Amino acid sequence: MRRKILMAFLAALFGLAVGAITVSVIGTVKLMLTPGIQYSSHKAFLHAPLLFMEGLLWSILGGALFVLPLGFCLLAGYAMTFQPERAESRRTRVFTLGLAAALWAPVFFFGFRTRPVDAILLAVPMALGVWTSLTFLNRRLCFPSNP
Repeated sequence: MRRKILMAFLAALFGLAVGAITVSVIGTVKLMLTPGIQYSSHKAFLHAPLLFMEGLLWSILGGALFVLPLGFCLLAGYAMTFQPERAESRRTRVFTLGLAAALWAPVFFFGFRTRPVDAILLAVPMALGVWTSLTFLNRRLCFPSNP
């Protein structure tokens, strides 16, 4: 039981890392393509890594505060009730969409109701992070290294 909870926590951290990187990339591209932000030369694009790093910092902080606790609880429940047939790709897709919706709904309700475009862009990293977490967790639970 402790092993399943530890694997769920590691999967949640792994999903947080993938989601935070994806949010930072999307946020950097969105900011650089926003109308009204004028670049006088191509040298201004050298600021993109700084924008990415700032986005990474804030997405890790926000993810750790608002998404990680709920994600860990959902993944721990998934791990505790795990059965090997859940590792099928069809079922993994269904669980990915369900868990991503469960994570996205409170973030949308409490933070992004007035910004629908940002809320839709946030759904992509959440789904990718959940898919990564579930893939990691399924592999660890189906093929334990120490039975």
